[in-house]
Amino acid sequence: EGPAEVGETAAEFAVALGIGLLIGLERERHKGRGPGREAAGIRTFALVSLLGAASMRLAGPVAVTVAGVFVAGLALVGYAQRQHDDPGITTEVSLVVAFVLGALTQRDLPLAAALAVVVTLLLTWRGQLHHLVRDVLTEHELHDALLFLVAAVVILPLVPDTQVGPYDALNPFTIWRLVVIVGAINGLGYVAVR
Repeated sequence: EGPAEVGETAAEFAVALGIGLLIGLERERHKGRGPGREAAGIRTFALVSLLGAASMRLAGPVAVTVAGVFVAGLALVGYAQRQHDDPGITTEVSLVVAFVLGALTQRDLPLAAALAVVVTLLLTWRGQLHHLVRDVLTEHELHDALLFLVAAVVILPLVPDTQVGPYDALNPFTIWRLVVIVGAINGLGYVAVR
């Protein structure tokens, strides 16, 4: 390996470490103290993310699968041993996600870093997200949002992108995309008024 490859490898491992530290920092703040605390904290997350990167770098997908099963097993053991009133598994799932993102640094560094930020934001916004879903959104608003997502994410990719009709004047994909855009504008307007 030349200096460029060594520098690239070092950057990949540095990002993997950063991912583990970032997610672990958030989890450390919520893990509690004493015998009832969560098993995984900042150091565990950093090590697990590095394990993901190292297993992908050194031995590829087979090693990642074996190490991933090991990490998932540790997460299950940690959950089973924890004395908890909250039956949530967020920390355990986050531990597995940190492992996967560490492995992803060896394939797509920018995507792994971006996903780590998104994961940490989701973890940080726990209270706000729970409040939004439980207290702010009405059943009707949730139904409308789901209908919009079906139109944009399920139906739009299935609509044919070909010219049809007399003189090939119509394109179903373009028409449905316009429907989705109008729905998005309508939804944003509703959110702004609300």
